[in-house]
Amino acid sequence: MSLYRYNKLNGFTLIELLIVMTILALTLALVIPFSVKQVDNSLARSERQMVVLMLNRSADLSLLRSAPVRLKLAGRKISEHAVETPRELALDFISFTTETELTIRPLGLINPVQIEAVIDGQYWLLKVENDKAIWTHLN
Repeated sequence: MSLYRYNKLNGFTLIELLIVMTILALTLALVIPFSVKQVDNSLARSERQMVVLMLNRSADLSLLRSAPVRLKLAGRKISEHAVETPRELALDFISFTTETELTIRPLGLINPVQIEAVIDGQYWLLKVENDKAIWTHLN
């Protein structure tokens, strides 16, 4: 009998490891594009909500200060010009197709406005009325 005992270690072979890694790589290749698209869609949705919130904030600011607030929607940004505090909102997903200026008076907008925008290659319409701003998807 030998003084040294040979214990066979239980483990995985190189082929088994390669098969598992290939299966994981294929699964990730299928799942990651779907996940990234969902994240982009949710970020675009939250950016649309930020635009509506900025319009509502401007209306509130105009009423609070009893002074008109001017908004300029152009390209990938919205500029707000109030009495003493200009603000700017940079956009990542929304691109306004035409430059539009809105003047929000203390009692709301005078005329309803429709503004076209492109979000992730799709056309959207922002309808702004006295106290509402609604996004509509154009087909």
